Amino acid sequence: DQKVLPDVEAFVDNLNDLVTSMGPYLEVDVNSWALEMYGPTTVTGVVALINLRYAMLLSTDRTAERLAFGRSIIAAVDEKAWNGTYYRFSTTVDRVDLYPNVMMVIANAIAYQLTKAEAYRERCLAVYQAIQPLKYDFRKGYYSQYSAESQGAITDDYSTLSSQKYAIMAMAMLYEITGDDTYKGEILDLVSFIRDKLWVGGKLLHH
Repeated sequence: DQKVLPDVEAFVDNLNDLVTSMGPYLEVDVNSWALEMYGPTTVTGVVALINLRYAMLLSTDRTAERLAFGRSIIAAVDEKAWNGTYYRFSTTVDRVDLYPNVMMVIANAIAYQLTKAEAYRERCLAVYQAIQPLKYDFRKGYYSQYSAESQGAITDDYSTLSSQKYAIMAMAMLYEITGDDTYKGEILDLVSFIRDKLWVGGKLLHH
């Protein structure tokens, strides 16, 4: 439905202008729950993702521009947050965390699909290996450290619904760009965890 395209263009233009003026890596001193909770790498990765999805789904006279902007945001995140093994939560918090890494897998995978530049695919595979220490060996799913800290959890046996869902999307993208059934198995594990642990009494729990 192309009738809403002007609204889409206005939204993405406003977003990109704001991000350019503030960053583009969004490690900024503003009162933002999302930046504090998920970290600047994750939120900046979302901006790349919006532009790349535009380029993937819409054929307009601005498609190439959106693709170029999305790639420039990935490059900005790489410069600020890639430590050679994984994406840091921020420039000051150097730990392997699920959210920033699965978000950047999704963005890099779409960039690969659009450009066929092998460096994007290689980055996805490297990140997948980097997050394996977060995967539990006694149950399915990945550790959600960002929320465990904010909720005051006294155990590291802790996973959130949203981070597992983004991990599912990342695994789906990994399967699309590799054809490796390993990632299908990961999706099954994550969906099984949600069904077995977070679906309680007809409701999905946050964690």
